[in-house]
Parts: sequence; C-alpha cells; structure tokens
Amino acid sequence: ARPDRVVQFYESHGYDFIVFTDHNVVTWRPSNSAMMVFGGVEISQNARACGRPAREKGWCLAHVNALFVDNYRGHIGVSARQPSRNRMELYQRALNITRDLGGVAQLNHPNFNRTADADVIAGLADQGLPLFEIHNHVVDDRPTPAPSLEAMWDSALSAGHRLYGVASDDAHDFDAPRGQRRRWNGNFSFVMVRACRERASVRDAMLGGRFYSSTGVVLDEADARDGALRVRVNDAGTGDYAIEFVGSGGVVLGRAEGREASYAIERLPRGGYVRAIVTGPHGIRAWVQPVWRD
Repeated sequence: ARPDRVVQFYESHGYDFIVFTDHNVVTWRPSNSAMMVFGGVEISQNARACGRPAREKGWCLAHVNALFVDNYRGHIGVSARQPSRNRMELYQRALNITRDLGGVAQLNHPNFNRTADADVIAGLADQGLPLFEIHNHVVDDRPTPAPSLEAMWDSALSAGHRLYGVASDDAHDFDAPRGQRRRWNGNFSFVMVRACRERASVRDAMLGGRFYSSTGVVLDEADARDGALRVRVNDAGTGDYAIEFVGSGGVVLGRAEGREASYAIERLPRGGYVRAIVTGPHGIRAWVQPVWRD
C-alpha cells in the first residue's frame, strides 16, 4: 500500500503514532495533528544457511527493525541476500547499521524459520539490543516446535539482560473487503507508551520499557508504583480476564482472575524481575514489561 494510505488506515483506527519499517528502505511521511509518523526500516538479510541446527530447513531470515530513523531517506545499501553464514554476524551487522542511522533496534520474529534462539537473543542483548518482537501474528500464529518467544525472553531476562517485548503488525495489505481480515492486514497488534506527543518522549519510552504490548487488551494501569507491579484492565464489559505474574526462569509467581492485580516487588530476590501477561476474551493478550528489584 502507498505510505499515505498506511497513515490514513492507522489514523482511522485511532492510533497516535506509527513507525514505517519497509524492507531495506527508509520510508517516511510527515506527521499531522492526529498522527505522529516516524521513519524506520526493516534491515532484512536472508541467507541459505546460518549455523542453525541441521534439522532446520529453509532460508535464515535475520530481520531487525531500525526504529525512529528520521534523518535518512531511501535504500540503506543492504542486499537482501548476504554471504555470511553466521547468525551473529548477520544480526551484528544490522545492529551496527541501526546505530549508524541513529535508530532503535528491534529484533523481529526470532522464531521465523528458527533463525534466532535464546543464545542469539542473549548475545544481541549483550551488544545493546533493547527490543524484540514478542508477538507478530503472521509468524507467531503458525504452529512451531521451537521454544516459545516468552521462554526465550525469560531466558534473556533471567541472565540479567534488560530487554523489552514489542507486539507489532506485519502488515502489507490495507484494502481488504469490508468485514474480511487477512493475515497481512494491519490493526492486529500495538504498543501503548507512557509519553508525551513528542518524538523524543515516545522514543525514550520505548527504550526505557515504559510501554506495554497488546493484541487487543487495553490497560488503565501497567506500572510499578508503591512497591508493586500493578495492572488494571480498561473494560467495563463482561469479558473474563486472567492476569499472570512471571519471574526468573519463566516461573509463574502469581495468578488472578479479574481486571486488576498487583505483585509486591519486595517478594523478588535481589536482581530478580517480574512481568505480567493479561489474557482476555477470544485469546487477546497484553504483555507488561518487566520490572526489577535492584
């Protein structure tokens, strides 16, 4: 779809901001009074082999978003097919390009063709990766034998990495017939940030984990205050909700039925973390970022 059509689509669905992430080209459109529009690019590197387990088939798809790239236009000079057969070299190259562009790096769909795993994610976090995709409906709705994205997230968090999970649209088609949704449509996933309507504020909120990610759950509260991680759902309807608190090793620390729950941070060991998952009607979810007991 044309960039102007994409902006119009998300504006009509009530979004406050979007970041364009086309493959290997920085796309940008001016913001308007209703929508903040930020430049970005998906650094897409595909290789026939990259050191995965021998049983894995298909191309290695090392894809990294560079978000908030507003001082560059056009192609970034990366071939879609790269000669390297080392996953970390491919991803490290993408992180270097992101830094050169002044962007914020987000590891995309780690389970896509099993290109990334827990060790790769931890290695990239060592190199300063702040964000990774905890949900992409195009990829994550497919059955896979791989460890779940949440298991890989908890592995990185348990090793001491401060890494935040993003739910994002993998949207290519914005003109589906009325009443019909396709795999590549938009408005499946979003983030809600605690920020002012300014570029720097939104960027800083993403880097600092001051946001939650969702496939439809809207929260009134997702915050660490008064010594606890507190979650409250914004829904006056009759839908059922479950809130889980997860800590080191992916252990479920607590679970509550309803629209509101909290977990005392003092219950964590020093250096431990807690994050929350909210599950609502028809399987919609929200992921609240981890907080740590220092």
